[in-house]
Parts: sequence; C-alpha cells; structure tokens
Amino acid sequence: MSKSLTSEMSSEEIEYKSAIEKIFAELDREREQMKKDQEEIERSKGRTRAMLEQLETLLQVK
Repeated sequence: MSKSLTSEMSSEEIEYKSAIEKIFAELDREREQMKKDQEEIERSKGRTRAMLEQLETLLQVK
C-alpha cells in the first residue's frame, strides 16, 4: 500500500485491514493443510486397495 494512502486511513481502518489480511493468511494455511490431508487420504486409499487386492488373491488361491 502506498505511504500516502496509509496515512489517509484511520487507525480503525488500518486495524480492519490488518484483521482481514490475517483472515486471508489463515485461509491460505488451512487450504494448504486441506490439500496435504487430501493427498494423504489418496495415498491411504491406494495402499488399502493394494492390500485388498493381495487379500483377494490369497483367498482365491485357497
């Protein structure tokens, strides 16, 4: 933000702007965590599918 615009803002407006920026930063962190969580879910699904296929193969052999 330009220096002249900041100096024209009241302290209340600056506080609101800061609070909004913090909210958006938190949203970004949460979005990134959700992405990591989803990637872990997908890996777990893949491992589960592989184990089920192995189990099915073992059960068919008997």
